[in-house]
Amino acid sequence: MFSNLNYNCQLGHDIERDYTNPLYHPQLEISLNNINKGKNQEAINAAIEKLKNIDFGSIEERNSTFTEYLQNGIAVNYLENNEEKTELVKLIDYENTNNNDFTVINQWTVKDKAVKRPDVVVFVNGIPLVVIELKSPSNENTDA
Repeated sequence: MFSNLNYNCQLGHDIERDYTNPLYHPQLEISLNNINKGKNQEAINAAIEKLKNIDFGSIEERNSTFTEYLQNGIAVNYLENNEEKTELVKLIDYENTNNNDFTVINQWTVKDKAVKRPDVVVFVNGIPLVVIELKSPSNENTDA
């Protein structure tokens, strides 16, 4: 189904990565460099760090920050030639959607307080945006 939409399809257990990080980091870095052509690599790295470390405030505040990042980009400061600069790093290219990477991964494991392994995760530019859990209605042990 997703391959018909030109999504890249992968199996989670085939990807070597840090299981404590829900981001698909290699794709995130490639995509941000593609979307933000000509921007300083330090700015892109700083944006990735900000994205990885949204851990302040309530869940509502973190969700609001994440939504702001998705819609408007991440403002970051970095040093270039001993001068502080500010850049806006976009996470998604809304003007040219062909610049974005769409990937679907089956069985994407994330270890936090517990191990979570959703059946399907849809990533845009390495960022997990949709989580799908599939249940069999014919299985009597299936519950919400």
